[in-house]
Amino acid sequence: ITGPYIMMAFGAAGNVLFMGVSGIHFLAFCYAFIGFDHVVGGSMRGAGVAIAPACTSIASNLCRIPIAYFLAARPLRKAIAALIEKMPPELVTKANEYMSTGAYANIEAAQQAAAANICSLDHFMGMFYSMGASLFIGAALICAYYKFGKWHNRALKSTAHANKGMEKPQEEA
Repeated sequence: ITGPYIMMAFGAAGNVLFMGVSGIHFLAFCYAFIGFDHVVGGSMRGAGVAIAPACTSIASNLCRIPIAYFLAARPLRKAIAALIEKMPPELVTKANEYMSTGAYANIEAAQQAAAANICSLDHFMGMFYSMGASLFIGAALICAYYKFGKWHNRALKSTAHANKGMEKPQEEA
């Protein structure tokens, strides 16, 4: 409900506002996965096993990059390439100079491609889909380790081992 107003406070308008609100609406449902991840990971860290939650978090975040590339960046670059093919020659050299600097496509170029019926702006949701997918992957990994990992016994053994050498201090007479 308040998403558009918060985004407008940071200067979003028009298509940027539409894209941001669409992404927020999608990601709102995906945050259930991060809830599982935090609860299960927190219980494991509380039991003394901190490596597995850290590894699953790193793995899920590393998955986000290739997923975002294939769902968002790659289609956008194809759309820009198709747009460049339909440009007059003098604009093509200018566009090639811009692309040779390593700059990625921006929203204005994507809007031009959409206006020329080369592509739609639907690929922008690929960023949000990759975030949702990585949240799901992280929750699935940590829940699988919680269920099938050997951390239950290891945590209990280390606690028992730590208490084994402790003796009650003797009272002085």
